[in-house]
Amino acid sequence: MAYNGGQFKPIKVHQDSTSLLEILPVGCTHALREIGMEHVSDIVFDLGRMPYCWANDRRHYFFDDDRSVEYKDIEDITKSLQDFGDDNRAGIDGQQTCKENPQHISWCRIR
Repeated sequence: MAYNGGQFKPIKVHQDSTSLLEILPVGCTHALREIGMEHVSDIVFDLGRMPYCWANDRRHYFFDDDRSVEYKDIEDITKSLQDFGDDNRAGIDGQQTCKENPQHISWCRIR
C-alpha cells in the first residue's frame, strides 16, 4: 500500500509479459508460464550455464537436463530489444531491461 496524505491506497502493478515471452526461447517460455509470470522477478541467461529465473524467493531452472545457454540464445534475445544505452541497458516496450557488456554479450538479466 502507498502512503498518500494520511491514507494508504492500494498499489496496482501492471505487468505486460507478452512482449517478453515472445523473444525468449520456446522451452523457457513454457517453463515461465508454468511458474506463473506474476511470481517471476528476474530471468537470467549466463553463457555456458543453465538458464533460470527467480520466483517465490527461489531459483527455477527452465530445463530438466543440462542444457546451457549458448551465444545464439543471448543474441536472439538481444536483437529484439531496443538499442542499448550508455548504461548497457535496453528495454522491451520500455518496460523490461537487459544488461550486457558492450564488447561481447556474455549474460543477460531481465527484470
